[in-house]
Amino acid sequence: MNRRLDALSRALTLTAVGLPLLSSSAAAQEEPRGASFELFGGASAIYSSDQGLSVHTDTFGVRGGFHLTRIWTVEAQLSQSRHDRLLLNGEVSAKAYLFQADRFRFFALAGPGIQYEYVAGDAGVSGTVHAGIGAEIDLTAKTYLRPEVRARWYGDHLGGRDYTLDHTLGFGWRF
Repeated sequence: MNRRLDALSRALTLTAVGLPLLSSSAAAQEEPRGASFELFGGASAIYSSDQGLSVHTDTFGVRGGFHLTRIWTVEAQLSQSRHDRLLLNGEVSAKAYLFQADRFRFFALAGPGIQYEYVAGDAGVSGTVHAGIGAEIDLTAKTYLRPEVRARWYGDHLGGRDYTLDHTLGFGWRF
């Protein structure tokens, strides 16, 4: 009985180790490299520890990226949010695809950025750090929809409770 369990255990171990190696070698044959471009819009909210949550009317922007491997992409984004103040954001992200199917990809991203803030004649610039999750849903081989949620923390409040949260929907093209 123990011999059968040992043989079964070895077979399962070899299968568990071998299957990922087979799928990774197949995935390595079709490395998608190339550029992408997106237009996006949505709602932005800011949370501060002293004022709570306030919703901004809208946010919009452009995004460009380059697929380095099947998993990793580098992106740059420019966006604008406006309510009682004007916020302009420039960001660079490392994006990792966590799950991929035929017409659907789920990802997480993070990176540094810079924010220009204009409030009633007063302007300021600060460094930011952001992280987000989202999906790419293929419409055709070259076009896709991209829902995303992105949180942004200010450099001088990294350990604090002040952050912005963007909920966006983008339309993108792959080249």
